[in-house]
Amino acid sequence: MPSSDDAVIDPGPQAETAGPVPERIDRALVADSGTAAEVLHAWWLSEVGDLVGFEARTRSGEVDALHQARVRVRALRSVASVYRTAFDRRARRGLDGPLAAYGAVLGAARDAEVRELALGELRDDVRQDDPRHDDLVAALDALCSDARSEADSATRRVLTRLDSADHASLMLRLAALVVDAPVGSAATDPMEVVARDALGRAAKRVTDRAVIALRPTATLEQLHALRKASRRLRYAAEAAGSWAEQLSRAAEAVQNALGDHRDGVLLAGELRARADKEKSAAASALEDLAEETDTAARNSLSGCAELMAALTAAIADVR
Repeated sequence: MPSSDDAVIDPGPQAETAGPVPERIDRALVADSGTAAEVLHAWWLSEVGDLVGFEARTRSGEVDALHQARVRVRALRSVASVYRTAFDRRARRGLDGPLAAYGAVLGAARDAEVRELALGELRDDVRQDDPRHDDLVAALDALCSDARSEADSATRRVLTRLDSADHASLMLRLAALVVDAPVGSAATDPMEVVARDALGRAAKRVTDRAVIALRPTATLEQLHALRKASRRLRYAAEAAGSWAEQLSRAAEAVQNALGDHRDGVLLAGELRARADKEKSAAASALEDLAEETDTAARNSLSGCAELMAALTAAIADVR
């Protein structure tokens, strides 16, 4: 994947009259031991710079650029929420809705991309000696085509948004949050003190959801709630500095396992829905594929309790 440091900083044509978006600031220049404002504001501007860079790459159709832009939006929302006392309250609250809306547009495009990739892998793995080969490949081709059309439409919506005045305004407001806005009540406190308190609250959110999500009767949405809480904790730990790196990695491991499970369950459902519409030999083959996909999803979830135990230990280390 190309580095975002090489990207052109261009918030879009609508921003030409609104002033520049600050370029990426190297967060390594700010010590972990600085104040909350010093550490978080440098992290924030770095992420905004990365976001603008990946937006430029999204315009040129670079692989993974859209996904990386979505990651940055999620990280910004997570850090603004977890470390809310380090940012101006009014400015921060005014950004959450627009960032969430932007993330939803990016998410729709990325989810369709992921579906197409997963379906394409299934198609490419169909055994040549399977008597249902031709019918199954044709059915999977149709699903891939549907996902590609959905991804193309969603990507066009992303590009339209990137060229809008509203988006240019959002990007400038993201930078202004730490350039022009007053700081929050905890901004001048040592970052490690602020982070240990904030990460403790974010960690409790994870452990509370884990009690429900790790039960055998947990629903897909309850598991998803744990995944989102783990992701939020991961990004907050990343922003805290190198001393919270183990916590970030442990949270990411839980997030990834739950994500693999969710993707598998949703893909299996799509395969079964297609099987119900098929009248050829592909119907039984699609049902078999759905069962295999469900099994892989269950396997992704089987180690989640162990990953959660490692995360709990990492949480204890930063308290």
